[in-house]
Order: sequence, then C-alpha cells, then structure tokens
Amino acid sequence: MKIKSFSSVVPLIFTITGYLLGGSFVVYLFYKLNTFEEKVMFLVMVSTYILWSAWEVRITLSELKKEDEKKDKSTLELAGIIKNFMLVGALAASSSIHAVSWCVGYGLICLGIILRAASIKAIGSAYSHRIRELVGKPITTGPYKIIRHPSYMGTLIIHTGLVVVLFNTFSLIGLILWYLNAIYRIRVEEKQLFKNKYYAAYAKSTVYRLIPVIW
Repeated sequence: MKIKSFSSVVPLIFTITGYLLGGSFVVYLFYKLNTFEEKVMFLVMVSTYILWSAWEVRITLSELKKEDEKKDKSTLELAGIIKNFMLVGALAASSSIHAVSWCVGYGLICLGIILRAASIKAIGSAYSHRIRELVGKPITTGPYKIIRHPSYMGTLIIHTGLVVVLFNTFSLIGLILWYLNAIYRIRVEEKQLFKNKYYAAYAKSTVYRLIPVIW
C-alpha cells in the first residue's frame, strides 16, 4: 500500500494509540470493579465499542491511499487527542458501574453506532475522516434527510453513552471538549461544502446541522 503523505497516517496513529492506552486501562478497570455483574456490563460495553471502532478502521486505512487536501485545520488531530483523553479519563478515574446508568449509556452507544453506520453507508466509498472537496450533489437520503452531519451526531451519541456509564470529572471534560470540537469542525467543513453549487440548496431544505430543532 502506497502512503500518500504523513498526514494521511495520523488517524491510524491515533487509532493505534487509543487501542494501546485504552486496552491497558480496560484491564485496570476490569480488575477494579467489585461485582461480577459490573464486570459483565463493562465487558459487554467495551466489546461493542471495540467492534464498532474495528469496523471503522477500514476507513482509516483507506485514508492512507488518499492525498490530504489540508482542509481540516487540525480538527481531526484535535479530535484524536480529545478522544484518547476522554477514554483514558473514563477508564482510569471510574471505580463502579450502576445498572441504570449502564442501561441508558449502553442504549445510547448502540443508537449512536446505528446512526453513524447508516450515515457512512449512505455516502459509501466516498466517506472520509478528512474534510474533502464535495464532488457532485450531496447525499440527501437516509439520516441526511434530517440533519446535515449525522455521522458526527452518531459519534457524539456513542461517547455520550460511554460517559454516562463511566461518569467522572475527566470523562465529562473530555465529552464537553468532544462536542466543542465537533461544532468547530462542522463550521470548518461547511465553509468547504458551500463552495459546491448544490450544497446551498441542500442546506435550505435540511436546515439543521447536528441536532434537530436546536442547531
């Protein structure tokens, strides 16, 4: 596989770093949990999260063959740093899991995965973790009928669910930063998208960027 540029490797570096750091703290928290029920809930949640992230690795690998159009303004790199901080904070500073918070949080994780997977599927092979030039008409089917950036909403829901389960000061700070970076990244991306002659019409018909009725 021919790598186009170093920046195309950055998402893979953050992914590997996340697996290494996360894996270490997953073991740490597993042995820290007191009851069998807590351990089972934790393993179910972690397994689901790993399966989802492993599914997305194929997108990360596909980036290695693409040129970096340098339109991200470092928002992808910042997202990687924030995500790893949030995951490590959630795992390292938690000591228990409650059944009610697990049910709510795990439900959000599953909902977020479904939304993100549907969003990626709607775009197909053109989907990228990088901000790129929009060629042709924007996708207006599936979740893109409701909001303009459902893939972002999906990952926000996933990590909101994770923080609900593993709630502490560090995971909450990470989640807030995760939302702020997503909002900033959408603004950066839409400056690029509005250069496409079809996107303005799509934005008029699909008013909300991220959260229906709110924004």
